[in-house]
Amino acid sequence: FSHHELFHLIMNITMLQTIGHEVFFYLAYSRSKFWYLYFFSSIIGSIGSLLHHSSLYQSLGASGALYGLYGYLAMIASDKQIIYFGFPLTILQALMISLLFGAIMSQGTIQGADNAMHVSGALAGAAFPYICSHFLKI
Repeated sequence: FSHHELFHLIMNITMLQTIGHEVFFYLAYSRSKFWYLYFFSSIIGSIGSLLHHSSLYQSLGASGALYGLYGYLAMIASDKQIIYFGFPLTILQALMISLLFGAIMSQGTIQGADNAMHVSGALAGAAFPYICSHFLKI
């Protein structure tokens, strides 16, 4: 997972630190489930990005996977309180603010904000509990 610039990397690390342990808890401390969710969201996020953008668009980072973690938590614990960049918010509020911030960033001078990847990753994470219970049996 490459990153376009240091700010992008710092944002992703902060997002992972904010909710990574929460996701791990809700997945019953299962490393394999965590990685299934992480890579599933990353792949779906990348597919969403490819389908949305022209063939010349380059997308970097782990944002699809990270938004998948948020999407997963939004489905199973949307009212769970977290500290998001110093502010107490619910998971759902944090996800909405992140998506809005990404949309604003992509309109400015900061390169690398791929909203198609963000939204696709979040939707993949939101679908993950259903997919696990009905198809993967994990």
